[in-house]
Amino acid sequence: LFLNFYLLFIHLYFCCLFVGLFALGAYTHPHGLASSVAQHDLQIGKALAYTCYQMYARMATGLSPECVSFNTNSYDGSNTKDFEPCSNGRHHYLRSETVETLYILYHLTNDPVYQEWGWEIFQSLEQLCRSLVGYASVKDVDNTKNHNEEFSNNYSTSSDDLEDRMESTFLSKTLKYLYLLQDPDSELDLVNMVVFNNDGHPLRVFNLSHP
Repeated sequence: LFLNFYLLFIHLYFCCLFVGLFALGAYTHPHGLASSVAQHDLQIGKALAYTCYQMYARMATGLSPECVSFNTNSYDGSNTKDFEPCSNGRHHYLRSETVETLYILYHLTNDPVYQEWGWEIFQSLEQLCRSLVGYASVKDVDNTKNHNEEFSNNYSTSSDDLEDRMESTFLSKTLKYLYLLQDPDSELDLVNMVVFNNDGHPLRVFNLSHP
């Protein structure tokens, strides 16, 4: 019961990875995409993807925190925000889970809204995280001070707003999925041809019935 309570009111950024699984599951469902179960899974995936996008869009920096806490009192008509960054999860580590999900959903549905969301995220990364030698993490995604256009150009490891930290997966996953999301000539087929492993590398799907 405690676990269910926790999952109900806390949304971890890593959960955005599973959104794409709902969509892929719908498109590969044994009863077909038109089945009620597949359509239900697809709608859940789209709704969760919107939540993951809002974790970026509602922050002052346009970047997502590690987790948000939902405020159930926001449904009573008050001006209270329905979610806000967790006190210990206000940072952004250049993670890939949301943009991976946007890429999968766009690849499957061809809905350009996912490209638009991905482009907004990319612009925020470029404006706030890019430095002369790489990309830096943001310590507080809801700090409006980070909107200073000269901030990232003057980046140093002693900055109070940026952290000297760039995960290797930012190159192998985050930037890769952002590129593929906007690439009109990609021939990757996520349903029949390839599957991406946890490190963002595409692996060919083997058909064991036809050796």
